Amino acid sequence: TTAAAAATTTIGSQTNYHNYTMIASQVINMGDEIFMMREDKENDNGLTIEDEKLVYQHAEKIVQGLLEYHQSNPNLTEEQWIDILYRMRTEILIDADAKLNEKNRHIGKLLPETLDDLLEIQSLGGLAYFHLDTTKRDIEWIRKNGYCMDNIREGKSLIEGGGNGAFATRKLIKDSIITPMPLVFITQKKFLNDQLLLNYCFGHRKSKDLLLCPLSNIVLINHNSTSSNAEIRWMASSPSEKIDLNINYYRTKGLEEIQKNGGKIHNKLMFEVVATRNIEAGEEIYLDYGPEWESNFQAHGERYCTLF
Repeated sequence: TTAAAAATTTIGSQTNYHNYTMIASQVINMGDEIFMMREDKENDNGLTIEDEKLVYQHAEKIVQGLLEYHQSNPNLTEEQWIDILYRMRTEILIDADAKLNEKNRHIGKLLPETLDDLLEIQSLGGLAYFHLDTTKRDIEWIRKNGYCMDNIREGKSLIEGGGNGAFATRKLIKDSIITPMPLVFITQKKFLNDQLLLNYCFGHRKSKDLLLCPLSNIVLINHNSTSSNAEIRWMASSPSEKIDLNINYYRTKGLEEIQKNGGKIHNKLMFEVVATRNIEAGEEIYLDYGPEWESNFQAHGERYCTLF
């Protein structure tokens, strides 16, 4: 730690990892949903990530062969196709390469059961779209239901010691949504004591076993009680409003208490950051973390300064 770094009470509250960039691994058309490869060693189906990738690749090759066979045999009936596909899943795969035997059951589950399924896989663009129950969205749907993710950009905060901050990329009108904030809930003890993670997650005194952590660039927005121009609200279309109406669960209770009372932690909880006044393009965006946070931070600063 340098003397300059030690001089600020915010040391340790910021990350040194910036500009993490996602790059398309294939062509993504307008309206396609975007997916990332998970880093888990094993998926819910018992396959490793690498094995699941191989299973999909092998199943895709089989589907392509079936489509070519359909083109060269257009007069086969639906009943004949049902028989062909059934035999493919239950007989032919059994005699496949021994190296793939342990994966054949998973490959068989991916293959179509009818000619209509086969043709739908072709029209959707692959097995992944067919099995993930995801559809492409047209521009009208996106305009009606989508949210802008580029209303803010990263930049050096105007607050001394504030690290990076969020700046408006365009004029934002009062009460407009600056950015949506999807939340992932964390209950694993090994993460609940990670101080850097705690700095960016939401909780309260009784939520030591539960944190709600944002998945968007909301983490760039700094605190400023005198010049705040934004606030956090529960998103109106969130399950916290429509399905789990008692949002006080999340405001006042911990995980154990919620579960004892039959409550459920939703995996689609969302906040939204809303402009409390008109914000000009290029202006830094601030939240007011509240008087309790500010008094605790001031107390931390007083204790910290006695060390130097």
